[in-house]
Amino acid sequence: MNVTDVRVLRALDHGDSYVEPRFLLVETNVNARGNSVTSIDFVTTDAGKRETWSVRSLAHAVSVGHLGAREWAVVYAAANDVPIVYEQDLSE
Repeated sequence: MNVTDVRVLRALDHGDSYVEPRFLLVETNVNARGNSVTSIDFVTTDAGKRETWSVRSLAHAVSVGHLGAREWAVVYAAANDVPIVYEQDLSE
């Protein structure tokens, strides 16, 4: 898969449900010191069993900006045939 094939979408609001069986989630927040920290999770579910999700952390509270993390996630997604990267930037 090429990086141009990976769709980057806004993360869903809390309470909404994801339907894709494989995606990356990039979330950037501000820590107690006021610095941006980003987490990247690889989320999967078995086909037909959407009530059971598996979340594998690829990066947790890493001191990196959102744009750089999103770029890394898109490259990772393309290399691992993950079609979607959801993103949420709460650092601004």
